[in-house]
Amino acid sequence: MTRCSICNIKVNINYFECSCDTTKKYCSTHRFPFEHGCKKDYKKENKTKLEKEIVQVKPKKVEAF
Repeated sequence: MTRCSICNIKVNINYFECSCDTTKKYCSTHRFPFEHGCKKDYKKENKTKLEKEIVQVKPKKVEAF
């Protein structure tokens, strides 16, 4: 049996792992990063990832008559 690392409740198949520490398992209540005190900054990580992947689209300059 697997137990939640925070509340020690039994979790069978429906446990969640956080990418900050894959050895710990969490129940549905503690699956979110702010519920189990996660130190990983997902917002900053995803922002930098998007900045690298997004292609800048610049319109062509319109010529005056």
